Formats: sequence, structure tokens, C-alpha cells
Amino acid sequence: MKLKFISKECGFSRIRPDKQNIILETPMEESAFRRLRKGLPKHLHSRLVYVGSSNAKTSTVVVRGLGVLSSEKQVEQLIDWLKTMIENIRNG
Repeated sequence: MKLKFISKECGFSRIRPDKQNIILETPMEESAFRRLRKGLPKHLHSRLVYVGSSNAKTSTVVVRGLGVLSSEKQVEQLIDWLKTMIENIRNG
């Protein structure tokens, strides 16, 4: 439940597994996502990939490689990363 609230605050509307990845659905544009992602350390930037959609209102962010972890670790890691992104936006 905590992950759901934090993801909504970041602008993600749905989270779902996809093989070895996690898919985050969002209505945000790529420029907004890049600003949000700046809060993460540089070595994590390539793990979160924005995939825009030209004919749909919802784009996706692929969190690469996170799907290989246990469900508990996936949730824990996503919460940590999303909190870090939120803090960066709040602090300006």
C-alpha cells in the first residue's frame, strides 16, 4: 500500500511486472520524467527507461532488471528509489 501512495505522488498510475522488468505507467511526458529521475544517482539512470507512446495518453517507464528480485525486494527497492525522486523535487 505504501508503494501505491508513493508512486501516485511521483505521477505513476500503475505498476506491473514484465519478465525481468517492472513497468510503471504514467501520463507524464519525457521531460517531466527526466527531471524526476535526476534525483537518483547517475548509475541508476540507465535502469529506468522512458518509453513514450505517440498515440496513447499513457507512457511507460521500464525499470530494468528489478523483476529478478523477490517480490519483497522489488517493493522495497521501488519505494527507496521513488522516495529519493520525490525528495529531489521537493528540495528544488
